[in-house]
Amino acid sequence: MRLTAADVIAGVPLGFADNAAAPAVAMPVADPWTALEGALLPALAAAPVAIAFSGGRDSSLLLAVAVSAARRHGLSPPIAITNRFPHVLSSLESEWQESVIRKLEISDWEVLTLDNELDFLGDIARQGLVRDGLQSPPNAQSLVPVARALRHGTVVVGVGGDELLGGWRWAGRLAAQRRPLTDGLRRGPKAVGGVLLGSAPSVVRRSVFRHRLVTQLRRGADGYGWLTASGRQAILAGLTEFEDQPVLWSDFVYWAASRRLITEVLATLQRLALAEGVEVSAPLLDPAVLAALAAVRGRHGWTTRSEAMMEIAGDRLPVEVVTRRSKAEFTGAFWGPGARDFVAQWDGSGVNSRFVDIEALRAEWSKDRPDFRSMLLLQSAWLAQQL
Repeated sequence: MRLTAADVIAGVPLGFADNAAAPAVAMPVADPWTALEGALLPALAAAPVAIAFSGGRDSSLLLAVAVSAARRHGLSPPIAITNRFPHVLSSLESEWQESVIRKLEISDWEVLTLDNELDFLGDIARQGLVRDGLQSPPNAQSLVPVARALRHGTVVVGVGGDELLGGWRWAGRLAAQRRPLTDGLRRGPKAVGGVLLGSAPSVVRRSVFRHRLVTQLRRGADGYGWLTASGRQAILAGLTEFEDQPVLWSDFVYWAASRRLITEVLATLQRLALAEGVEVSAPLLDPAVLAALAAVRGRHGWTTRSEAMMEIAGDRLPVEVVTRRSKAEFTGAFWGPGARDFVAQWDGSGVNSRFVDIEALRAEWSKDRPDFRSMLLLQSAWLAQQL
């Protein structure tokens, strides 16, 4: 499915895929680690395999699983390939990366030192835009250097990790329910409100979320200051749908995996990989892995991402990686001279002025670190000039 006008102004694909993820019929459920090993084995058996390894929790988990599976089955080990941007200090995760590499005793690690190659409007991004049209996410070109370094085989990516392991809004409600009522009351009305809202019918929850979003969008409290009133209205239903997550963890897993936010990312990476002569594997979205995640703790899920990582990986990864709360910030690696030069000469064309306030968008793009959600508009405006 191609991106819609609402997707572009929202900066993310809205809605759900037509082929929504659903529980497999009569599928035997393994633990998540075993399910991940099973999902990776076909690619490992047809080596070479590269893990797109940033040092974050998702890529570290997948690297650990792939190494374990290869050693256990006597297969060629995976290659860790890392994009590194020395000029973007906020992106540097060398310490985390090296900790994982040491723990897993990996000898085949390739670090690609990059400058502005992955610019939102650099050569790689422009080639993809001309060939494939507008894609989500706008920084998907980060796969290309990894694919070119591998040359053939399979690149393993952590698509879905943020959403599945750290995106469940009702995890706090679950934690609050486990505490005595008096403890919840001491924590204040917000904790109690979360429990009550999660217990309400979906129509009530959706009404609450819609009201909150209307207020936030009107005030510009959560970004989107570049949208007109019509633009805010155009994305309201989609954003509300995202807010109203399933209250049961087992339902949430399949709900999250069905979001176009995830399925469009995977489709984009697959197109980019195909153009470079490699394949892409996203094991966290494998049906057996989804079934394993959905069955966790009697289908009640985890209360925190650290708890999820600890239960899945245990001591197979450094504890500081498993429990880390920080996250690298890569905007500077993509907001480069190509994007800035285009903005400097942009005449306001290529975006729908009914939905977008041109001057407000120009002001957003004048910032040192523009909102990532405005980048599909940037690429859309550039692409319109090429037609």
